[in-house]
Amino acid sequence: MHTGKLKGKLLAGLASCLISTGTLSAYAQDAGWTVYTDTYRPFVAAPDEEEGSLSRLVHLVLEDMEAPYDIKYIDYGYAQYASANKARTASFPWRQNAERKENFLFSKPLATVTTKLFYNRRIHPDMAEQDINGQFRIGLVEETLYGDQVREAIDKTAPNGACPSEAGNEESSARGCFRMFRSEAAALKALLTDDIQLLPIPVALKAATMQSVFPFQENLIQPLDGISETYDLHLITGKGKEGEAFIAAFNKSFDRLIAHDVVDVWQFSEAGFDPEIAPPAQLVKSEGFPVITGRQCIDGEGPSCRGGRNVYYALPPGTRVLVLEWSPAIANPSNTDERLFRTMTEETKVLTLDEPEVGRELYVKTMHISLAE
Repeated sequence: MHTGKLKGKLLAGLASCLISTGTLSAYAQDAGWTVYTDTYRPFVAAPDEEEGSLSRLVHLVLEDMEAPYDIKYIDYGYAQYASANKARTASFPWRQNAERKENFLFSKPLATVTTKLFYNRRIHPDMAEQDINGQFRIGLVEETLYGDQVREAIDKTAPNGACPSEAGNEESSARGCFRMFRSEAAALKALLTDDIQLLPIPVALKAATMQSVFPFQENLIQPLDGISETYDLHLITGKGKEGEAFIAAFNKSFDRLIAHDVVDVWQFSEAGFDPEIAPPAQLVKSEGFPVITGRQCIDGEGPSCRGGRNVYYALPPGTRVLVLEWSPAIANPSNTDERLFRTMTEETKVLTLDEPEVGRELYVKTMHISLAE
């Protein structure tokens, strides 16, 4: 959550362009700097979108430095290479580690980020009570750094190393191993489908990705208590006198803008990205049926719960749901209108997305389902 204050007039004036043509005598009056970044929601928005949290912060600091600069979007791998090997080149946002500290200079923290270990509460409602040692598959994202506490959880979960490849047809049953993913979205999809059971990911990044790619299933992915780490994100540049002067000037402008309540260090310990996204459906009262009842089948098969037993839940009006399986009667036409009322009183299978029964697969009367506009 952003704890700083942005002054409206100043923000509008400073954020109106991406290139400044001022000078900064401290390190180069006539040479511009290239600052690389890439889309990394919610920290950095895409170039055709409104600036993300850190995009705006860095932009304002560079404006205050009154130096020529150009912010460019490019692959982070190249951004790191260029920052280390090319003159007057910087990049953001980056986390410190021992290897990077040997090759780069770091600005003051731009943001504080918290990473937690997430699971799918729909498929594994008792995960918090489980022993994770060697019992599950954990997902990891390429080029991501994990701190000591999260790394310890990874080692406990995946003592067998990488999961067998799909070519061996063993991956779906393998346990005590990790799977690598190219993106957070791919890893979260695997968590939703139970291809993996655990995923360490920054809280804000999880929220932004879920709300962007899987908006109606966000509440199904929850963190385990007691496993988390907090760290800072920085702007970096290569070592040398010019880099030292640039970082010193950047930090000085950053401090000045903080002192004037223009910016502040962003706090991403909680979900900091919350667009209004209409749910696919919600439950409503119906005439003659003021109480919305959800039926859950325990150890049975099919809508009739053959061989099992039913339990019932009272659901608050407005509960968001995903429709998993429409009642067959509503999907097929009728030769007369006499069946229509009965059709609406038959049951449709839904997945609840809100408390108190989030993550339950229930049967509710179709008349209680209102599709989002």
